[in-house]
Amino acid sequence: MFEQNKTASRSAAWVVVAVVGWAFVPAASALAQRAGSVPPQPTGAEAMRNAAEANETLFLFCWKEDDANTKRMYQTLQAGLKEMGAGVTSASANVADPRQKGIVEKFGLDRAPMPLVLAIAPNGAITGGWPIQMSKEQMRGAIVSETEMQALKALQARKLVLLCLYHPNGENRLPEFHGARDFKSDSPYGPATEMVMANIEEDGNARFLKRLRIEPSKTPDSFLLLAPPGNLVAQFASNATKDEIVAKLKAAQSNPCAGGQCGPGGCGPKQ
Repeated sequence: MFEQNKTASRSAAWVVVAVVGWAFVPAASALAQRAGSVPPQPTGAEAMRNAAEANETLFLFCWKEDDANTKRMYQTLQAGLKEMGAGVTSASANVADPRQKGIVEKFGLDRAPMPLVLAIAPNGAITGGWPIQMSKEQMRGAIVSETEMQALKALQARKLVLLCLYHPNGENRLPEFHGARDFKSDSPYGPATEMVMANIEEDGNARFLKRLRIEPSKTPDSFLLLAPPGNLVAQFASNATKDEIVAKLKAAQSNPCAGGQCGPGGCGPKQ
């Protein structure tokens, strides 16, 4: 059975929706005029484009009813943004707005619990999602490193990820990772695979590596094979070959529990 990356799994519920996208619309002017309610915002497409251009994480506030839960969660969002300072922005999305019908249908927002806040990295990866309520600590946890957002983006696109872990040296030379590169360029899985480089010693990657149970001081140059939504398939030495990677992947795919098909208790007894 795949070893589950707990963090990725926790995000997976939103990843499944997020790979489809999200809608954003301006709040109704009447609602915006009420104290504590959601103010008018740019359209979702504009908000995402602006955040990407500014290299900011976007917190998208999705709502439908102007009720107590909506006001309370919106206030939490604004308080969190004020504490976080630069590098973040927000927009609101009234999912009942008919102008957003196409995106609402595409992302299943009509079935999502409201209110809902999504954290969207500059590259479009979903780094967090919270229905009904959230905390400022959760918001801070949604700010991820460039490495993590690249990996999440690929996983949310239903791709395999070869996460290449390396220690920098004085000459700034990286391990070649020939087997990983061969797998990416010359295997049936190549088109659905992304390579992501991860400096083990970079402070910004510490939290991501901890979630993957990687201890930088005890981990040599190596690489991980991750499968959607965030399953760790295997860890390889940096000089592992393409054939070794293919063999591990095929073995994982043949497991009856592959892809989380078993229940919480795992596979049942063999017949």
